[in-house]
Amino acid sequence: MMQNSETIFRLERLKKKFMISFEEDAEVFFFSPGRIELLGNHTDHNLGKVLVMTINLALLAAVKKNNSNFIRASFDQDDEFIVVDLEDTLPKKEESHQSIALIRGVVSGMKNNGYDVSGFDIKIESAIPQGAGISSSAAFELVFCELINQLFNEGRISKLEKAIIAQKAEIDYFGKPCGLLDQVGISFGGINHIDFYTPHHPMITNLAASLDEYSLILINTPGSHANLTSYYSEIKSDMQKVASYFGHDYLREGNENEFYRALPELLKVVGGRAILRSMHFFEENKRVDKALIALQNQDIELFLRLVNESGQSSYDLLQNCYYPEDKEQGLSLALTITKKILRRGAVRVHGGGFAGTILAIVHQDDANDYISKMSSLFGASNIYRVTPNFTGTTILD
Repeated sequence: MMQNSETIFRLERLKKKFMISFEEDAEVFFFSPGRIELLGNHTDHNLGKVLVMTINLALLAAVKKNNSNFIRASFDQDDEFIVVDLEDTLPKKEESHQSIALIRGVVSGMKNNGYDVSGFDIKIESAIPQGAGISSSAAFELVFCELINQLFNEGRISKLEKAIIAQKAEIDYFGKPCGLLDQVGISFGGINHIDFYTPHHPMITNLAASLDEYSLILINTPGSHANLTSYYSEIKSDMQKVASYFGHDYLREGNENEFYRALPELLKVVGGRAILRSMHFFEENKRVDKALIALQNQDIELFLRLVNESGQSSYDLLQNCYYPEDKEQGLSLALTITKKILRRGAVRVHGGGFAGTILAIVHQDDANDYISKMSSLFGASNIYRVTPNFTGTTILD
C-alpha cells in the first residue's frame, strides 16, 4: 500500500506510542479503513444488495509478537492494557459491547477455523470516529483478523473468511446483531457491489469508478446509538415477518409480484410498517443494481438520482431517520436542511439510522459553503470530508 504523508506522520507517532506502552519497538504495522454505504440501506440482513466504499479515515496498528499465550492491547494515549488469554475464548456477558469482546471473538473464530494464534502486543490509533456510522468496530475486528493472518498463518486466510469471522465476533461476543456489509466492505476495500443472496459466499463486484467532481461529506448529528438496538432489530424482523408469510426465512427469497398481490391479507397479518419496509427492500435492491451500471458507465447524474431516491425511501418507507422518543430529530433536520441548500448532488441517511450520520455528495464548487452551513448547526468537529480509499485492511510495508 502506498502511504500518503498523513499516514506516514501517524505511523511515526504510533511507533513512539508503542515504545512508551511496551518499552520496545514494534515489528509490523497494519492499516484498516472505515467505510461508507453508498446504497443498500438495511438490505444485507435479508440477503439484499449493497454498494459500499472504503474511505481515508482509518485505524493504524503497531504490533510485535510477545512469545506468550496472551494478547496485550493498548489504545491511543491510554497506557492501560486489555489482556486476552488465548486459552479463554468463550464469550463473557460482562464484556458485551466492549473492545475486549471483539478481540476474544476474533481469536475464537480463528482457532475454531483451524488457524494458528499466538501472543502479541498491539497499540492502536484510530482516526475513525466512533458512533459516526463509519464502521469503527468492523475496522477494529478486521485488523486483528489480518494481523493473525499475516503473523501466524502466512497470509493464507481469504478476505471473505476474515469478514465472516469478524462478523461472528460482533454478533456472538460484542452483542450487536449485524449483517456482513461492514466487514466485507472493509476486508475487500475500494468500491464494491455486494449481493448477499448466498450470505457466506456473496457475489462481489469491484468498481474503478470516480466521483472526482464531488465531495463526500458525512454529518454526524446529535444522538447516540447506544439504546437503539431494538429499533435496528425491528427492521430486520419486520422484513422477516413478510418473508415468513410466504414460507421463507428472508425477504430476498420471496417474489415481489406475489408480495404486492398479497397486500390485503398481509396488512391483516403483519401490519403496514412491515409492508412499507419490505417495499423499501425490493426497490432498494433494484436501485443498487442500477447504480452499479451507472458507475460502470460513469453516469454520475443517474447515480446521484438513485442516491436521492434511496434517501427518500429510507425516510418514507424504511422509517429509520427518526424514532418516537427522539425530540432532537437530528437526522431529519440534517436531511431537510441539506435538501434545501444542496444545488447539485445527493443526500441520504447513512448506516443504521435513527441517530447518527447522513451522507451528502456535494459538487466541489459548493462543498465549502455546505460545510460552513452544516458546521454552524452541528459543529465543525462533526463534519467529515472523506475521500475514497482503494485498499482494504492490509499490512503496511
